[in-house]
Amino acid sequence: MAHHHNEHSENEPLLPGTRQRKPSVSVLPTLHNPRIVIGLLVGVMFLINFGAYMMTIPASRIYEDIICHHYYDSLSGPSHLSFDVPIDESLCKVDPVQTELATVIGGLAVASSIPTLLFSMPYGVLADRIGRKPVFILSVVGIEVAEIMGLVVCWFWRVFPLRLVWVMPLLQIIGGSSAVTSAMLFATVADVAPADSRAQTFLLIMSGSLAAQVLAPLLSSYLMEWSPWPPVLLGIVIIAVGGVCFLFVPESLHARPAKRLATSAPVSPSITSPARRLAGLLAVAKKHLHAILDSLSILNSTPALLLLSTFFLVFLAVQMVQLALRDISARFHWSLRQTNYLLSARAAIDMTVILVFLPVVSHLLTRPRGPAFSTRAKDYLLAVLSAGAMVIGCILLALSPPLELVLTALAIFSLGSGFMGLCRALITELVPGDQVASLYTAVGIVEVLGSVVGGPVLAKLYGIGLKWGGIWRGGPFWVVAAVGVWCIGALLGARRVERKKGKDVDAMDAAGDNGTDAEALL
Repeated sequence: MAHHHNEHSENEPLLPGTRQRKPSVSVLPTLHNPRIVIGLLVGVMFLINFGAYMMTIPASRIYEDIICHHYYDSLSGPSHLSFDVPIDESLCKVDPVQTELATVIGGLAVASSIPTLLFSMPYGVLADRIGRKPVFILSVVGIEVAEIMGLVVCWFWRVFPLRLVWVMPLLQIIGGSSAVTSAMLFATVADVAPADSRAQTFLLIMSGSLAAQVLAPLLSSYLMEWSPWPPVLLGIVIIAVGGVCFLFVPESLHARPAKRLATSAPVSPSITSPARRLAGLLAVAKKHLHAILDSLSILNSTPALLLLSTFFLVFLAVQMVQLALRDISARFHWSLRQTNYLLSARAAIDMTVILVFLPVVSHLLTRPRGPAFSTRAKDYLLAVLSAGAMVIGCILLALSPPLELVLTALAIFSLGSGFMGLCRALITELVPGDQVASLYTAVGIVEVLGSVVGGPVLAKLYGIGLKWGGIWRGGPFWVVAAVGVWCIGALLGARRVERKKGKDVDAMDAAGDNGTDAEALL
């Protein structure tokens, strides 16, 4: 997840034709020290993700319990259990309950993607005009409203059908959904991160998320000993705290000086007539529409298009891991609280990969006395290897192996955790710097498309696998493996096109350079 600033755009306004303004009061002196801003952003990333991962498994347990009560209430004879009778979780691992649970969660993923597809790009363009901070806060508000209303449905489950939760994500038209939240965080990083360490900076930001993934499930599992409700409610509070903390992050939109336009004389608001104000609003709306169309110009670049397609794997991989944990719970009679600990273990592996393995390998690949890869060639190689690890993990899971091999497969899959950050670093160098937020919202849209397509497909295949058994149970994992293979092909294709066009973008950093024989393999 990287951001890019080329020299030409360094002094240009973020939107074409935007009149140069004085920096807002939120441009604090701390913007001159990117490390402080990045440190704050790591903290915000940690809090937002801590709250989200606090809620993931407990919410699934709440859904499972509701479905379980409806299932046993629908039975007749000695198997019948009324709504008022507590049902042990072990009784909820039957195929009809698990099939409906997969359907509910898959449908929820699709519903959550609608605000992203419709509104994330406009919000991204808005952020390039008014700043990252207000758009970020608005997106957090939308997330909180949607989560709270979803809990209302679950609390009154005797009154409302559970599938009503599919409607609640539509409330995230306020702010454009979590994809906009993520885009604003990364756009802020792109505004302040040094160009020569951008990929490492994005991996560092991701470490805030991974730290949350390690710690949140531990606390969540502990609280679930009493009930799944406390961790869900606490998660909502922690997300709100993360939103408040972002208020202390300086607005980065004006972090870079913009070139003054000689023809842009300031207009005093006090002398602007209502008619002129209306004309100004229409001009702004027209300008935003043109900006949205301009932001799609990245599709004119074959490498950018190929790299953009790799983000289809991101949300699909998240859904696959959650499905794998529910499958472990059903196959091996684990409680969901126990599978929650696997999230922490997996996140610990992810963090080790991002903070230790990738930096060490990056250094070894780029040192002059070693292979001497250029920075861009190194990022391509690591992205391909990361995707390869995910494919191998998926194939092993698809074979429905015993528990020990399932855990090994999840560990291998986790070795690909740097994939998203590396791909962001690669694609950022291919687009103009004045489309920073718009690029990341476009990336968010592709990620969500993976959720739109993947959610129902994975749920349907899992339901079929439960009925047919055997290797069919691994259907969802075969699909994710196939997407991973596509990503490897897309990365290799993008690199080949760049080399044919002589666009080793490391020339932008003035790295030079002498391509090595090893680098030629990419």
